Amino acid sequence: MNNNFSRRGFTLIELLVVIAIIAILAAILFPVFARARENARRTSCISNLKQIALGLAQYTQDYDEKVVPYSATGGSASPPFKWAQILQPYLGGKDTANDSQILVCPSANSSRLGYTYNATFGATGRSLADIQMPAQTPVYLDAFGETGGLDIQQSWAFFVPAGAAGSRIAGRRYGSATAWASDAAAETYARPSSRHFDGITIAFADGHAKWLKTIDVSADANKACAITTTPDCNKFAPPRNGLDYNCDGILGPSATTGWD
Repeated sequence: MNNNFSRRGFTLIELLVVIAIIAILAAILFPVFARARENARRTSCISNLKQIALGLAQYTQDYDEKVVPYSATGGSASPPFKWAQILQPYLGGKDTANDSQILVCPSANSSRLGYTYNATFGATGRSLADIQMPAQTPVYLDAFGETGGLDIQQSWAFFVPAGAAGSRIAGRRYGSATAWASDAAAETYARPSSRHFDGITIAFADGHAKWLKTIDVSADANKACAITTTPDCNKFAPPRNGLDYNCDGILGPSATTGWD
């Protein structure tokens, strides 16, 4: 019997067309998947900050509404307090080095502390009653992070400029038992990051947390960071409109300080 059905494979043109279609679909879908993953990380980061802010609120209730101090005397040259370690009992862990997931942004290096503390808010003797606008007062921000283990990073703090119109935020990190590390690299890593779609997550004094768009300071002579090898750090600075970094009840920015 003769078989009237002929068998043939795909032609080269047909294979190329299929490959081209797959490549186009991949080019369209991969960025969508990447954005979806980053959205999930951003949501997780906001959740981390909210838990840290709630831990701070619990701490204040146990200590007559006094906030966690960032140093022994309120100065950047004085012995620092490990704010992350102080809050650890309120964050559900027993040891910061081993129970550190809440302190690390999912979009950052897993060995780095992901957040930095507002040193003005953490001034020695500060009470929650001193905060006039808790819903507009940033307490914790995304930070760039630095390798070296969480144990030496638990006191990262940021300092808002006073009396200067520049956009730069000074940063400090725990360097030893008695001092802050204040070298340029330490300051850079302690400054806010812009890893979430050119924005940062912020926890506020009233306990809520949210994402806000950063501002572009590329043309500012006083850059956001001192390290030129970190492009994002030199381009982006934290938002200032409608926020009270200095805890003085005045929403920034102002014409004199650039902040509030």
